[in-house]
Amino acid sequence: MKRKGFTLVELLIAVSIFSIAVAISSGGFVRALRTQRQLIALISANSSVSLAIEQMARAIRTGYGFTCEDPGGICDELTFTTAGGSQITYFSENDALMSAVNGGTAQPLTPADAQIRTWGSCSWMIPIILRALPSSWA
Repeated sequence: MKRKGFTLVELLIAVSIFSIAVAISSGGFVRALRTQRQLIALISANSSVSLAIEQMARAIRTGYGFTCEDPGGICDELTFTTAGGSQITYFSENDALMSAVNGGTAQPLTPADAQIRTWGSCSWMIPIILRALPSSWA
């Protein structure tokens, strides 16, 4: 008389195969979550810098009297007067894009999650080159 069911060896093999499949799929899932977090941080930094550039472009569009501090051929500080008569200075400091109005205290234009690695401008064309990275990638 034969008994119906699985042997201990068959059950061990089935559990082993299932464990391997779960380990492989969970590793892929964890990697996908990590990639998603990095992508969200990059999009956030890009959005923040885009907003800062838009704010700068709005002020620059109506400005006049542009001067550029130019030690070594790279414009490190851009100063001009807005249509409203305020004097604005843009510069980078500690991996942040800064703005000072009428010589007052400088305020960051970019949040802490975006680090400005390169900043340069030309006083007559005013193209701005920014490379932003999430601060977690520093």
